[in-house]
Amino acid sequence: KRQTRVDCLNHVSTLAHQSGCKYSWTLTEGMKILRPGWVTAFSETLHAQTPPDVGAIIPFFVDKGRQSPMNWGSDFVHASHITLFGGRYPAELPDGQMTRWMGH
Repeated sequence: KRQTRVDCLNHVSTLAHQSGCKYSWTLTEGMKILRPGWVTAFSETLHAQTPPDVGAIIPFFVDKGRQSPMNWGSDFVHASHITLFGGRYPAELPDGQMTRWMGH
């Protein structure tokens, strides 16, 4: 079987979780984070959920004043997400559907 982006991100996310990483973030190539304190803001937002630390944060980017969700699996999750779902994404999920799945 050809390895997909979903396979790779599930593998890396699981390794991070097994190593004790509490939060993990996927970045897309060329992405720039301009807001200082974003890790604290994202982790506090997830921790404030009911139940705590369940869910995902999908960042938005601004282009010519319009906000759009990031594509290709840019998301921030707590280790509980990996435990609940057995990986970052369902193994059968097509690569282009990662952000849509996280948002539902």
